[in-house]
Amino acid sequence: RAFGHAEAFFAELADTIAARACLGDDELPRTQKAFEKQKERAKPRIAPVAQGLLKSVEECLDLYQQVQARLAQKSPFVHALKDEQAHLSRLIHPGFIHATPWDRWQHLPRYLRAILRRFDKLPSAGERDSRHTAIIQDLEARYQERRARHRKDGIHDPLLDEFRWHLEELRVSLFAQELK
Repeated sequence: RAFGHAEAFFAELADTIAARACLGDDELPRTQKAFEKQKERAKPRIAPVAQGLLKSVEECLDLYQQVQARLAQKSPFVHALKDEQAHLSRLIHPGFIHATPWDRWQHLPRYLRAILRRFDKLPSAGERDSRHTAIIQDLEARYQERRARHRKDGIHDPLLDEFRWHLEELRVSLFAQELK
C-alpha cells in the first residue's frame, strides 16, 4: 500500500525483469538479425532474473516493514530516527524497483539490515551515533546539492550516482560494521 496501486507495483516488477533479462548489460540491437540474437540470449535469462529480483524485493519489503515498526517506537534518539526515516525513503519508495541499479540489488537488503543494527546499538552508542550522523548528513547534503545543480543543468554524472551508493556503504561502516 505504501507504494501505490498493486497493478503499478507489479508492472514495475515485470518491466525491470524484462529490461534485465532481455538487455542486461548488452547494447541495444540495431538490426533485425541482432534483435533475433538478443531474443535467443534473453530466453534462458528470464527465470533466473525473475527469481533473483523477486527474492530481493520480498526480502527488502520485509526489512522495510521491520524498519518502519522500529521507527514507530518511542526513542530518546530522535536524531537517529529522523535520519533513518529520510534514509529509508531514499532506499524504498514508489518506483524503487526500477530506480535501484541492478548491481545494487544484492546490497539493498544489507543496507536495510544496517538500519536495524543501528537501532539496536543506539542505547550504548548514542554519542558516537550523533557524531556519525553529522558526518553522513553533511556528505548527503552536499550530494543532494550537486545532484540538484546537475538536474537543473541537464547533466547526468555517473560518478555522482556511484557516490550515492558509496554513501550507503559508509553508513554500513559507521553504524553496522559487522555487516561489512
